[in-house]
Amino acid sequence: MVVIALRVLPWLFVLFVRANVVHEEKRAWLVDEKGLSAARHPPEQAEASDILMSAWREVERVAALRPSAYRMLLRYSLERRAGAMPRRVIAVSAGVVRGDSVCLRAVLAHELGHHLLGGILYRSLDTLTAMPVRAVFGGPVDVLLDLSARARMSLPWAVALAGLVPAAFAAFVAAMAPAVGMPTATGLAAACLLHQLVQMQLHWSQEFFADRVAVELGYGFGLARYLSELPAECLPASLTHPSAAQRVRRIRDRMHALADVAREPISRSPSN
Repeated sequence: MVVIALRVLPWLFVLFVRANVVHEEKRAWLVDEKGLSAARHPPEQAEASDILMSAWREVERVAALRPSAYRMLLRYSLERRAGAMPRRVIAVSAGVVRGDSVCLRAVLAHELGHHLLGGILYRSLDTLTAMPVRAVFGGPVDVLLDLSARARMSLPWAVALAGLVPAAFAAFVAAMAPAVGMPTATGLAAACLLHQLVQMQLHWSQEFFADRVAVELGYGFGLARYLSELPAECLPASLTHPSAAQRVRRIRDRMHALADVAREPISRSPSN
């Protein structure tokens, strides 16, 4: 029951906050083929809506999708963010929409890749309900990821590595032991730590797959440029995304592979 509560309560809390707290920078509007309604949407977002829909129609055509199979969600934020959401919705911030048009199409193609992979609703719920575990063990895992990207081990990072992971593990065991006993609490702590690593690999593979979809659709250059221009805080590897450098390297490798295939002559079958 304790584990179930830890997984369900954060999800209910997030739903409550989303339903009752609306921040000016978090407003969002669904955009479809009918355009914006003057009664429901501020007029200043009409231009961004037109840009977004124009870019999506091109991606839709290149991917040979059924018209209106997906909906766009325009977020009123200058941050450069985008995401695939349940019910075939792709959310894009105004910061991305008002940026480079080639990068915008590449981002849309990437998010389309997430939808083609499937399981958006499940992954969204899993991420929300895993918040308590991630709060305890997410920091230590981020430290490990940051260390892997460093050429040399400094003393502060060595101390963090030696103390942060055991401290988080011990705190989790101490909190759970009165309820389930020491052996069970230790096993749960080990499972939660391993779960973070497994979930990280799952998220990374999904990002690489979505990047590949964008490359296959012809938006590799735009996606590589978009990732290269992200702010510094978006570049390192995390629990949900591989580093921008890793993604750009794979994107370019895939583009080179496709170019090599395109240059190969078509073999003719022997005549009878």
